[in-house]
Amino acid sequence: MTPTSTPKKNGAPSGFFRSYPESYFKQDAQISRTIRSFYLLAKSVVLKVSGIENNKKRRLILVVDDEPLTFRLIDEFLQEANLNFEMKTAITAENAYDVARAITPDLIITDWLLPEMDGLELIRKLKSNPATRDIPIIMATGVVASNEEFDLVLKTGAIDYIRKPLDYGELSSRVKAAFTLSDSLKEVKHQRDSIHIKNQFVNFLIESAPNPIFYMDKWGRLMGCNKNFELLFAKTKEEIVGKHVEDILSKPIADILEGHFSTLMVCDCIDKFEMELSTAEGPKHLLFSFSGFGNTSVEGAIGSITDVTEIVQSGKETISRLEITHRKEKEQINSSVEKLQTELDFKQREAAMQLQLLIHSRNVKEKLIEGVNKLQPYLTPEGKSKLFSLLKQLKWEVNEEDDLGIERKFDEANAGLYSLLEKCCPEITKNEKRLCAYLKMNHCASDIAKITDKSLNSINVALARLRAKLQLPNTKDLRIYLNEFDFSNRVLS
Repeated sequence: MTPTSTPKKNGAPSGFFRSYPESYFKQDAQISRTIRSFYLLAKSVVLKVSGIENNKKRRLILVVDDEPLTFRLIDEFLQEANLNFEMKTAITAENAYDVARAITPDLIITDWLLPEMDGLELIRKLKSNPATRDIPIIMATGVVASNEEFDLVLKTGAIDYIRKPLDYGELSSRVKAAFTLSDSLKEVKHQRDSIHIKNQFVNFLIESAPNPIFYMDKWGRLMGCNKNFELLFAKTKEEIVGKHVEDILSKPIADILEGHFSTLMVCDCIDKFEMELSTAEGPKHLLFSFSGFGNTSVEGAIGSITDVTEIVQSGKETISRLEITHRKEKEQINSSVEKLQTELDFKQREAAMQLQLLIHSRNVKEKLIEGVNKLQPYLTPEGKSKLFSLLKQLKWEVNEEDDLGIERKFDEANAGLYSLLEKCCPEITKNEKRLCAYLKMNHCASDIAKITDKSLNSINVALARLRAKLQLPNTKDLRIYLNEFDFSNRVLS
């Protein structure tokens, strides 16, 4: 059935609209909008990917061939493979060698048979030049050659070869593989250069260090050192590197170093120790510092040596000066103490003498009172009156002396001696201690008898009893013993 001819609506026959419901056209419009949105999204992705590809560095390819058709064919194949590249051409090997040195391409594709110099010789020449030796080279040739001859191409330095006539799939895959290899070689070269620069920097730091620096492997062999280490031990680097410590230093010192090194290998910590070594410049006091290195375990150690000879010597001189100063100050203090002790002893002896006189005076007065009392019956009343006045005066003086506590003060003045005597002889009596005090003041038995108003015989008996308690032989002078006894105990205290 032929639809009725009516005016078009939106460019479609009017009968078409009459054949479908209105909802169909709404659904069709929705589908169209969806398809268009997917199209725009896909287009934006393609543009972004294309932008990323265009932002990548363009690959530089040098093609060497005496047939212009080869240039056009390689260009078309690689364009079709969607490779971002720029192609340079050369029709002779000499020209190709100059171009390669000037621009350093990412890849060289060369024919075997070339005028004047063939492709094999070009490869040898490129590989002999450090500036071009890392450029990947593909041999593309129509030469009928044996496998041995193609092996020679690879041994000469080419990474691959392609037979002519060229095939799109083979050429594009081999070129992509060459670019991957080129990127890897560049990365390896970059890392090698980076390592070389780092090693140069580390070597510069080691050589610039003011201290001797050395490093050892885990077997204790010296693997390197700086100039200061050479100067310290008066040996060249050739005499040091690869040698054990005991080959450079004496065995006792080497044993100490290896002991610390073994500890470092186990605990992986910084180790420091000092030792005195005989060097080319004479004995030196050196501070060794070890630190291990390695990724997962200690593979070796680096050491630094600091000359602390001047510091140690300065410390010894300082200690010596302090000891001299201390000794002088001690001598001055001892001298002052002795002087003060002498003055104190003098004052004590002076006070003791005064106390002795007072004691003697009191004893005399007591005897006088006793004698005067006996005279009273024989005196006249007037004499008795005068005698009573004298007795009153004497009794008052005796009472005054008793109130002063003369004997107590005498005991206090000799308290130190009394304490020592009690420790030495606990059974000693109070009167025997006073007797020792008189003897220490260099009084003889007759002097003591007069001071204490006792008979000489009683004093001698008391001295004999004292000597027995102190367990002294008759040959030992009691006064000398007491002075030595007092002095020795003072020094000990």
